[in-house]
Amino acid sequence: DRRRQESLSEMKRDPARALLLSTLYPGLGQLYVGNDNPRAFWIMGGGTVLLAGGLAGYALLSNRPEEAAGLGNLMITLTLLGYHLWNIRDAYVMTDEYNRMLEDKYRISELLAPLSLTASLDKTPVLSYSFSL
Repeated sequence: DRRRQESLSEMKRDPARALLLSTLYPGLGQLYVGNDNPRAFWIMGGGTVLLAGGLAGYALLSNRPEEAAGLGNLMITLTLLGYHLWNIRDAYVMTDEYNRMLEDKYRISELLAPLSLTASLDKTPVLSYSFSL
């Protein structure tokens, strides 16, 4: 039981680490969790596209009058910031859900541990339950 508990704690992911990795670059925290790698790659790709588009937008607005460029720069900044904050929160939530899923699997396996499925002489499946006091 102790060995299984240690194994469970080794499989869990640290939400703070996922949050930090996603702060460094979108999708890294989700990739660290490893629960949904296609999602992590989509988030990484989306972050890259948004960042490249934002930089191109800043470059295009750099030679515009300040009154016109101000609103554009604000919209680009808020879009990038919103995506980044969503990504950070998503990594944290994904880690929390992954850890809860592991705990649920552990609890279910503990409940089912006394059960055993065997076959009788005529190959009929027999489910048995053993317990100790």
